[in-house]
Amino acid sequence: MIEAFPSAVPEIDFSAATLLGYFLTGLVFLLLPLAACFVMYRLRALRVFPVIAGAVTYFLAVQMNNLTVNIMFSPATVAVRSVIAVVTVGIFEETGRYLAMRFPVSDVNCSAAAFCYGIGHGGLECIIRAVQTFRIFHYGTQCSSAGVSYYTDGHSAERAEEIVKTLQRYADRSLPLSLMHMLNAAGNFGFHIALSLLIYRRMQEGRAKSGVIIAILLHYGLNELYNSAAVFVGDWAAVTAGLLCTGGIMLLVMRKLIDGRGIIAEIQDMQYPAIE
Repeated sequence: MIEAFPSAVPEIDFSAATLLGYFLTGLVFLLLPLAACFVMYRLRALRVFPVIAGAVTYFLAVQMNNLTVNIMFSPATVAVRSVIAVVTVGIFEETGRYLAMRFPVSDVNCSAAAFCYGIGHGGLECIIRAVQTFRIFHYGTQCSSAGVSYYTDGHSAERAEEIVKTLQRYADRSLPLSLMHMLNAAGNFGFHIALSLLIYRRMQEGRAKSGVIIAILLHYGLNELYNSAAVFVGDWAAVTAGLLCTGGIMLLVMRKLIDGRGIIAEIQDMQYPAIE
């Protein structure tokens, strides 16, 4: 067992419902971008290169955000730098979204392409979260078969205690809460598509700067609301707030800030070349 651990390692029970919830949540994360690509393909509006450009831009924006925060706030603790990174990530993501769509290399030259860019941007985030969720599912199945000591053996008492607390937090998630996370995942995915269309439309109107600023503020507001609810209230409050916020942002963007119905009609009615 663990040297200097003050008491026996507690057993943690991952119920079948909890494990099912994690598995389904990971599956939803994976299926969201695939389903969106399939729908666009059926509409003969799928543009592969903008999807790739969106995924690459998301990856680079997040990495640049983390690198900048780590350099500028190197004396701060890891926890403090993580909080700062959450605050600033919207600036990097939305600026990156604008720069990627601005230059011809991304091939974002119509609303359908902007939609596909959003699929790639939000889709890579979904895939990363799917991997994280399936990893937690693996932790749960491993705990059920080998016990918590599988993860705590060989660690110091302090580190073992952190591991136990983390695993217990994972095990406490109920199936209904996982269902809320699935809905929240769909809302967040749609949020990225909406912001991509917002910036693209504002670029077409010659008001790109206002589009980027609005997108940054909306992104910041979503992140702050979600994380504040998680810290001060709990997971249920966070996913509920996140779902309501993403839904509200999508309605605001598509009905008030841009002509959402016109964009949908354009994607449905325009005769795009078939993808062979």
